[in-house]
Amino acid sequence: MIKRLFYSTLVVLTSLQVGLSQNYYLQDQSPSVTDMSNISNWNTQQDGSGSAATNFNGGTWDLNGVPIANVISASLIINGNVLNSGTSCTIDVNSKTLDFNGNVASANITIEDLIGGGSVLYTGNLATDVIPGTYNKIQLSGSGTKTAAGDIIAKELQLAGTVDFTLDLNTHVLSDSGSAFVVNKSGTGNYTITTECDSSAPIPVAYWPSGTKVVFNDAASFIPQHIPSGSYDILYLSENIKEIAAGDTVAIRTEFQNHTDLILQADTNSYAQLKTLVEMDTINGSTVQKQYYLDVTTEKYFHRGTALDGADLQDLNNGQIMNFANNSNGSVWKWDASTSNWAEPASTNNDATEGYAVYAGTNAFGTFLLPGSSGTVDVESNSVHFIDVNATLFYDDGTGSSATFVDAVIDGWNFVANPFLSNYDFEGHDLSGSTSGNMANYYYVLNGSNYSFYQKGGLTNGTGGTAPNGASAPRYIAPGQGVWFRTNAAWSGSTTFEAANQKMSGASQMFKTTATPDLLKIEVKEVNGSNSDQVLIRLDQNASDAEDFSMDVPKKSNTGDVPNTYVMLGNETWALCAANPSRKSFPLHFSDIDHGQQMEYSITENSLTSYGRVFIEDKKNSSFTEITNANYAFVNDTAYSEDRFVIHFEKGVGLPEGMIPGAANYDAYYGNGNISFIFQEESFEPTTGGLYSLQGKLIRKFEVNEPNTKISVPNIPTGIYLISLDNDLAGARKLYINK
Repeated sequence: MIKRLFYSTLVVLTSLQVGLSQNYYLQDQSPSVTDMSNISNWNTQQDGSGSAATNFNGGTWDLNGVPIANVISASLIINGNVLNSGTSCTIDVNSKTLDFNGNVASANITIEDLIGGGSVLYTGNLATDVIPGTYNKIQLSGSGTKTAAGDIIAKELQLAGTVDFTLDLNTHVLSDSGSAFVVNKSGTGNYTITTECDSSAPIPVAYWPSGTKVVFNDAASFIPQHIPSGSYDILYLSENIKEIAAGDTVAIRTEFQNHTDLILQADTNSYAQLKTLVEMDTINGSTVQKQYYLDVTTEKYFHRGTALDGADLQDLNNGQIMNFANNSNGSVWKWDASTSNWAEPASTNNDATEGYAVYAGTNAFGTFLLPGSSGTVDVESNSVHFIDVNATLFYDDGTGSSATFVDAVIDGWNFVANPFLSNYDFEGHDLSGSTSGNMANYYYVLNGSNYSFYQKGGLTNGTGGTAPNGASAPRYIAPGQGVWFRTNAAWSGSTTFEAANQKMSGASQMFKTTATPDLLKIEVKEVNGSNSDQVLIRLDQNASDAEDFSMDVPKKSNTGDVPNTYVMLGNETWALCAANPSRKSFPLHFSDIDHGQQMEYSITENSLTSYGRVFIEDKKNSSFTEITNANYAFVNDTAYSEDRFVIHFEKGVGLPEGMIPGAANYDAYYGNGNISFIFQEESFEPTTGGLYSLQGKLIRKFEVNEPNTKISVPNIPTGIYLISLDNDLAGARKLYINK
């Protein structure tokens, strides 16, 4: 009995060994398509002289140099090893499922899925090659390392099974097939993806699921490796330099281990972003380097922070001049909000929440920061903000300041910077002080020449205008961007840059604001140049002529030869002026240092609801022009007062107060002590007329002998009057005179 049991066991082991050692060769069915899923197309002899295979269990399956092997009749599971001893062979998955449940030696084999929709599974508990080629879906499971034998293109990567494994991409590229690449995790194992590729895109943009570690090992070429955009659960960076390209965005959710110098690149159009929700584990003195691109075609001040805590501001200097001095030689400044004065900043170990005005470019005193041409500067640190960051703000009324203010509103300004390496969403920013008081609901930024602002609520209350450079979301503050916050008199304490407000999907460029209901945007621009400025008028039942802290935005003047336009109301200057809809006229100020410059005003009134027509009064030219559907051109006169224009609103019919309503053949307006008549020349006839009070008292008789006639009334008080022309069958008309 014991002998028979031992003999039976021996027989089973022997048959298993035979099955595992048997080779099967695919037989070419040309000119017909070779169906590798048909078991009868496999033979124990390479020339087909042996026995046909009976099933796909065990053994070694040799593609035998068949040019194209199709999975046609059914999905296929090969429970054995796969290789190709012949010339190059392509496996067409043909929208089916092909499961390699053993070792694959991928030499001279490629994968393609011409129809699409198929899946290729590597499920064996052995180390195996992953065949290069074009996939629809790759699924990996089972222990052992799966090693890419060439470049792989795929739509989806499925990570499955209960055991841990590694996908080693080696020096090869894993890329998407032109559509969004998807990584799905259906198992409970911990999975690692490693790459040593020096391509600019070694792996596709993807959301890597929880429990997935992506490791960038050193490339054989020793050139900086690129870390592609994506949301990584666990990210390991090995010792050689790594880069995130300008425009790319990298997020890390659970673990971030950095063994190298990671460079966040910038160029003329964009910048890299890094958002980590966990503390960066720095190994062997590793750092993060933040680049800024500076356009120094014209020398200017740039408003920047470091975006890295403990970074040295002095590192921005690229071998040129950078003066830290609280005197006329200073070229870098911070704003002391407690006294409303510019001050000398520290040159090292700087606070990431501080904003700095940094001079760059070449002038008569030398070259600052950059050696003569536009390019990048950088700072570095081993500390990256990953949690909320507090910034201390102050309120000062500005009256004791020694600074020179060019704008009327001087109180409560604080100069800060986004302390994160990703865009900051101001829409989510808490305006309350940690102790008391409130911030204004807007921030200002200098975009090189213009001061622009964003006011909270813009996106939720409507849209309007077009942001420069195709920007769709002006509410985002760029990494390290210096911005101006404003506090009220009750302010005490700090404001919090919340980590939850890091957003990498939005562009950071901005314009004045998104439009809100009942709002008019007015733009002035050079006819033959590129400079411009904007002002907004918002009509709101809750607004007044005095400052409304939650609605009005004070003007901050642009730099150099850039024009400035703003509303002057309540002895203050406004970039966004909120007023009650009952106000129909707004003093519009304009300034530009270029005398004789051809300028043009235009409006965007698609969000204006209270009024249907908009007019611009030019006091210098004594003109009154509707600009609802046409622009207004003028010539800049630097000798004339900035108080040159007035914006007037009127309902959808009739002319605004200050002009005669109703008459089809002429208009009239008052300005500079004169009543001006403008007739349509083709219908003009000389006439006489009179100016009367509302009570009917004759004030002045006059004659109108030309299509364009001025009648002098120099001492007439402000009020509403009647004009009657002898040949006007419409009768007397109202004229509002405002001195």
